[in-house]
Amino acid sequence: MHDGRDEDELSRCLCRFVTGQDRMFSAVCWERRWTSPRWFALRIIVDGHFYRLRGERGHCRAAWRREMGEAGELPDRLRAAGL
Repeated sequence: MHDGRDEDELSRCLCRFVTGQDRMFSAVCWERRWTSPRWFALRIIVDGHFYRLRGERGHCRAAWRREMGEAGELPDRLRAAGL
């Protein structure tokens, strides 16, 4: 079984194609979910895919938190809560 690096790279390629940003597509879906119906639907689709594939709930939120944590931008209240 692979460790997810292929999916991370695919996610980054998709995000570069759609938004021009070098970020995780899942994280962008979570971040922009309230900005338009398109992003809201994409977040549901991506989360549903990972739930069916791995049984993982909240994939987009987890990707956003991981990305913000790596960048050191995770709000202090979330970091203190261990999220």
